[in-house]
Amino acid sequence: IKTNKGIKLEVVNPNAAGIDVSSREMQVCVPEDRDGENNRCFRTFTEDLHLISDWLKTCGISTVAMESTGVYRVQLYMRHRTKAYQ
Repeated sequence: IKTNKGIKLEVVNPNAAGIDVSSREMQVCVPEDRDGENNRCFRTFTEDLHLISDWLKTCGISTVAMESTGVYRVQLYMRHRTKAYQ
């Protein structure tokens, strides 16, 4: 992958997604080749956690990295722990 600064980055895990967790929303990003809209924003309600899980499964994601500075990640973590994500 080449960044906008021209730096080449090696893809270590092509089946990974990143999630930025906050109190009001979760920004979820999957590899560009998995979905035409690879960066989506979800709310933090239970229904949204299910939508995130379903979307990650559809995109073939097996590893999830979460960034969170608070406790907001706990419910998402508990949901994904049972879904066999790393």
